[in-house]
Amino acid sequence: MIKQVDHVRNGVVAFFDILGFKHVADVETDEAIAGVGRLVEDKIVHIRERLAHEIPSEAALFKSSVHSCIFSDSILLWCEIPVAPHPYSAEYEVIYWNAFFRVCTGLMKLMFNDGFPLRGAISVGKFFVKDYCFVGRPIVQCYS
Repeated sequence: MIKQVDHVRNGVVAFFDILGFKHVADVETDEAIAGVGRLVEDKIVHIRERLAHEIPSEAALFKSSVHSCIFSDSILLWCEIPVAPHPYSAEYEVIYWNAFFRVCTGLMKLMFNDGFPLRGAISVGKFFVKDYCFVGRPIVQCYS
């Protein structure tokens, strides 16, 4: 039997950075710094809520499966893809991939519309996430 290691996940990861962020982040006031920090977080929450409203049958998936961490001009998104209950249920994984891609594309669109275009990459594999510690091949591949 394979031992499950806590916080090691198998799934999909995206790493984005905001183009031209340096001039935005180079602000002086506390309010401006906090505003920049909340911008991306608010976009991700907005996307999850909008998708949950548009596709009620998958609302819980959008709200609970795609996670994020924002640091400086970087955005890390990840979605664990649980092992399918049956070996031949390929459509099981598709639901998670679809939710993840919808959040990624929604984030890119909203950020672009607000004047903060993103660039990034998506990868898949095993990764470790606990609090603010992120390790794993898909994270490194996306970052590179």
